[in-house]
Amino acid sequence: TSDEDTQMIFRPLFTTSFLLSDFLESKAFFEAENIILPSASSKTGMGLAFLLQNRKDKNYKVIGLTSKGNLDFVKSLGYYDAVFTYEDKAKLPQASTCIVDFSGNTALLYALQEQLQDHLKHNCMVGLSHWDKFGKATTMPKGEFFFAPTYAQKRIKEWGAEDFQVRLKKAWDSFDAANSGKLAIHPIEGVEAVRATYLETLAGKVIPKAGMVLRWE
Repeated sequence: TSDEDTQMIFRPLFTTSFLLSDFLESKAFFEAENIILPSASSKTGMGLAFLLQNRKDKNYKVIGLTSKGNLDFVKSLGYYDAVFTYEDKAKLPQASTCIVDFSGNTALLYALQEQLQDHLKHNCMVGLSHWDKFGKATTMPKGEFFFAPTYAQKRIKEWGAEDFQVRLKKAWDSFDAANSGKLAIHPIEGVEAVRATYLETLAGKVIPKAGMVLRWE
């Protein structure tokens, strides 16, 4: 069903979004005025942006960084206070900033580090949506990797497994309701069709609004 398809696409990634949101809260959001999310169209980025945007005590701006081709889609989500293209990153405000990166583009992260200087309070490295640009920087950026399974184990130990699941479900239900209709499900069937879709994804040719559900026998 459509609901099952949406859960398959988002639910495992949303768990990381949930953990990141809790991690940032535990650190008082590093006292940042701006939280910047490179690869803002990524599924984990969307989940985190939603959770950050809908906090009652929100006193920061959620800013997305994305490609020109994905700009309109990211803006349409309503999860970001502002969205910039990578080419326009120089226009980012000079204010205390926390970066939560899903791109893995090390050259981009180093450029942001140099641009923000002392305004950069924390760089949290999570994903590799720009896998082909990881490690391709003359000087590597500073930052810390976030490993979701380790953080999940920490919270399960502190909250208990049942309370952890209750909190996660509450967050998921709110995101699932808000995100309804924002993704177009595309069923892909057959080995060759799956292979072609995989290669298109690697080449960055799949639009972010498309949710690919792959089936083959």
